[in-house]
Amino acid sequence: MHRSDGSSASDKPVVDQVECRRPPTLNIGNDFTLSANLVVAMPTGVIGGYCYNRVHQAASGGPYTVTYTGVKWADGTAPTMSTGASAVDQYEFVYDNVSSAWRGVIAYQNSH
Repeated sequence: MHRSDGSSASDKPVVDQVECRRPPTLNIGNDFTLSANLVVAMPTGVIGGYCYNRVHQAASGGPYTVTYTGVKWADGTAPTMSTGASAVDQYEFVYDNVSSAWRGVIAYQNSH
């Protein structure tokens, strides 16, 4: 898996999204190109916390999945990821300090 900053996390099955801790004005995001199933652990939230994940399915192999821990989804269930080769889904997260939870929504699916 390669991240938008050029680093590789293929040897790490869990990603700590420290980038989510900054205020939303910085437009913090992560791009993941999957080469295996991935677990993303959300960090301790802060007021105003926001981030997005753009998830790219591999061009071959897969399909792979991403599981988010510490996220409450809009309808109570995580959305089903796109499974086509090179498909792109984007998820957005906002920290809700009233309920002390990260709220997740899908911004778009199956883009290429």
